[in-house]
Amino acid sequence: MAFTDPLSLQGAEKRTALQTIAGVLPYLWPQHQPTMRARVVVALGCLLLGRMANVYGPVILKDLIDMLQQVTEQGIAPTAAFQGLLVLALMYGASVILPGIFTEIRAAVFIPVSEFAQRTIALKAFSHLHNLGMRFHLDRKTGGLSRAIERGTRALQQTTGLFAFNIAPTLFEIVLVCTYLGLAYHFKYVLVILLSVAAYIGFTLLYTEWRTKY
Repeated sequence: MAFTDPLSLQGAEKRTALQTIAGVLPYLWPQHQPTMRARVVVALGCLLLGRMANVYGPVILKDLIDMLQQVTEQGIAPTAAFQGLLVLALMYGASVILPGIFTEIRAAVFIPVSEFAQRTIALKAFSHLHNLGMRFHLDRKTGGLSRAIERGTRALQQTTGLFAFNIAPTLFEIVLVCTYLGLAYHFKYVLVILLSVAAYIGFTLLYTEWRTKY
């Protein structure tokens, strides 16, 4: 017996990616679960701190190189030069190490939230399936839907995690970089970055839509 396309049913509408993400996000901020919400806040805090350290690292490296040049050309006192270079070197080392540390902390803190959301979505889908009428179970392969439910919950979890911990933080990092370049240098550098990112996103979306046809 062949499956019936759910989008061919009357009243069924295809959901966009943004609608899917908006429908899943409440499961990552569950009501009456202060522990889970606290974990989400800590995970987002670690994510933002890691991104800020990642952006500020090249700035510290620039200051370190400038100070080395000043020591070479102007002959700054050895003690003051050593202290300044040591502080900048330690700060640069921290900016390299901290993103990885914050990433591991964020993953460890957020895993229970992700598993809780996946379990809640799976239980809701399972309960909805059992509340359907007998005609639905007679006309469809109900047993084969269990794997579809499992894959669906995992896909929703991955999609939400991708948006919350990859796409949104990347946009935040781009904003930080553009803000710094706009304040420290000419605006043309910000324009180059924005045009490059827009071209990359546009090409990726178009190529992905074309590739999925085959």
